[in-house]
Amino acid sequence: MGLTDEQIKDFSEREKDACDTWDYLDLATDYLSIDKSYSDKALSKAGALAESFSDYTDLVEFYLEQENIDKSKVADYCLKAENLAERSRDFTNLAQFYCQEGNIDKLKAKDYCLKALKEYGSNFPDRYSVFYFVQRNLKDDEFAKEILLSCEKIIDKSHNFEDIMSRLSGFIHDIQKFEDEVLTSNTHNKIINIFSEVIKDNTFNGKKQNFNVCFSSSLISDMNNCFETILRNIYDSNELPNNKYTEVSKRWIHLLLELEQKSTSTYDFRDLGCMAVRRYTPSIDGENTTAKSLANGWFEKGVSVAEDIESL
Repeated sequence: MGLTDEQIKDFSEREKDACDTWDYLDLATDYLSIDKSYSDKALSKAGALAESFSDYTDLVEFYLEQENIDKSKVADYCLKAENLAERSRDFTNLAQFYCQEGNIDKLKAKDYCLKALKEYGSNFPDRYSVFYFVQRNLKDDEFAKEILLSCEKIIDKSHNFEDIMSRLSGFIHDIQKFEDEVLTSNTHNKIINIFSEVIKDNTFNGKKQNFNVCFSSSLISDMNNCFETILRNIYDSNELPNNKYTEVSKRWIHLLLELEQKSTSTYDFRDLGCMAVRRYTPSIDGENTTAKSLANGWFEKGVSVAEDIESL
């Protein structure tokens, strides 16, 4: 299909203003359905101007999104992007391209995930993000489990509790999904012991922690999430009452009581009290009355230390 004089003028003016890969890809996209020769012309210039990681991934996205386009260049542009990758997330972005319909190659996607893991090193949150990518896109349970186990090793070596604290509940949940009783039990014990160590003397894996002023509220919330996740698993796996449920529940109560001694603000006491509204509440000898009575007391203390209307 030929272009009208007005379309030719529009193309020429936009081409005159174009200065990078993105500009020419924009032109190529708009003219693809109008006149493929003009689109190809813009696409050729887009490729010639590409020089950064994002330039090449933009080209890859264009080829994957457009129908009736030669997709043989996808692998070439992915390779060029890989050579310019600077962050671990760059590799999972490349892996994503090989999980898309019409370009599925899970071996290549896994290879990029491995490169991302290598770059992430001992960064727990980022390494954990690769697990989610693999679980969601590759659906490779064996590989996903390997990544989780590597995350567990990082927990054992880490010295920054705040870096991993908010992700521990999710970590427990994901470990449980593999239905490995020994691994699950060991993970439960590990996480409980971690919170015990942190609450007792502000240490994590033997190193003193310098917590920020908002730490206490986050600690209570994240600890409650972890214990509830553990108790839910025990509840679903066994007939109640059972000794394991009672044991874990007691440890939860005792840690909350230790945190009470360190609580000073309305928000601290509020977060302590909020555990009573959970389905799986901490209790002693299977009785929830302990948790509820403690919660009422903590809410009252929260009110008594309130300094302003907003806190109330």
